[in-house]
Amino acid sequence: MTTNREIEGGHEALLARAVGLLDRDAIIVANAGAGKTYLLVEHYFALLEAGLEPAQVVAFTFTEKAANELKERIVARLRMHPGFEGLPDEVLRDYRAKILNGPIGTIHQYCLRIIEASRSAGERAAVK
Repeated sequence: MTTNREIEGGHEALLARAVGLLDRDAIIVANAGAGKTYLLVEHYFALLEAGLEPAQVVAFTFTEKAANELKERIVARLRMHPGFEGLPDEVLRDYRAKILNGPIGTIHQYCLRIIEASRSAGERAAVK
């Protein structure tokens, strides 16, 4: 839980600290306009820069509108993010495709992906 003393360091400092927490899951709860989506986008890119692939980074929210906005912002930030600036267009296109196909969506969509993957694995095992 963040205390008022931690917030005194400034909103930007708090966001920067949260983005750098790569060794744990991130759950962001805040009022509208507080920077939740910004934080998630920057955290997402910090994980990619740490070596994870888009398929390994799960990012979900509760509404389809918010999930679509999150995905759009991640894709829009791709070309401008310092860790990805200057990469060849082919590499950026590959990352964009991976992001668009990655586990970014609503919690319900994510759970459905897990169920479908389990069912597919079971069907493959039954065929053998």
